[in-house]
Amino acid sequence: MGRKRSVSRKSIRKGIILFFCLSFLFVVAGILLYCWHLSVLIEERFSARKWSIPSKVFSDSTLLYPGQQVNQSLLKNKLLRLEYRNVPHGPKKSGEMRVQGSDLELYLHDLDMPSKKRKGFPVKISFRDRNIESILRQDHDETAPLLELEPEKIMLFFGLEREQRQLVSIDRVPGYLTAAILTAEDSRFYTHGGIDVQAVFRALYVNIRHGTIRQGGSTLTQQLAKNYFLTPERTFVRKAKELLMALMMEAMYEKNEILEIYLNEIYLGQKGSVSINGVGEASFFYFGKSVEDLSLAEAATVASLIKGPGIYSPYVDRGSAGIEGTKCSATWRTADTFPRSS
Repeated sequence: MGRKRSVSRKSIRKGIILFFCLSFLFVVAGILLYCWHLSVLIEERFSARKWSIPSKVFSDSTLLYPGQQVNQSLLKNKLLRLEYRNVPHGPKKSGEMRVQGSDLELYLHDLDMPSKKRKGFPVKISFRDRNIESILRQDHDETAPLLELEPEKIMLFFGLEREQRQLVSIDRVPGYLTAAILTAEDSRFYTHGGIDVQAVFRALYVNIRHGTIRQGGSTLTQQLAKNYFLTPERTFVRKAKELLMALMMEAMYEKNEILEIYLNEIYLGQKGSVSINGVGEASFFYFGKSVEDLSLAEAATVASLIKGPGIYSPYVDRGSAGIEGTKCSATWRTADTFPRSS
């Protein structure tokens, strides 16, 4: 009788162990299958985003001619938006300009329009008071009756969300800008595997100590996963998805690839109904220059926007730029009044 009970207990124990083993294997298989589904989703989204071409909106070309009354300050700022660069010498290649007294020297960009194409050439525009006195083509040393500046790129839109951005390679982003962003958002980015356990426990300690949420433990990769694929709701299921996605991204991509996507995706402000995404677009929007031309102070301003674009934007609070040398681009984003070609 005792032997039968012993055999029965052993059979029950074996059955329970087998049940838990099968359940464990089933859960693991489910997690692996879900991770595979996430990897496909991540790859499709990232690949599409990397190679998608934005919709571009251009202005018409701008005409200049002798006798025309022109606001010289607006003209110079327009040239900066057309990506002309100030140089200390006479312009020698496309995109260079120099101001000397009442003269403005330019080496024009190539003009590429459906109705007209031409190569760039050097030109000198002389002013008298607010009027254009003469336009001289310096390559032919002859006056020109009319000068046509290339169209200005007004906006680049991505998708239905009307996101405005200019994609930039991580090689073009100044080291001090990436350092400022990583210091503020994820100082251990290059050492963790998608989840920073140390940051999680530090944030938990600070939040418990103050009795409110003061810090978050999300890594840069987690932020990217949340912004790319998930809703902003705070639930356990969403957080679990975010963690799994962060781990999958880290397994599928190198650190610099993740950082580059983040730098091009991060939300940095609003212009009417259009969202400003990425450090490339933010550089033009706030400072009227390419990201590689940002000063240290301007880079610090862009990095600070991540915490709250609506709060720290120079448009909202000019003092938020905070460091001498920064300049809000509101001064050059006034509507210009130059005549347009028909």
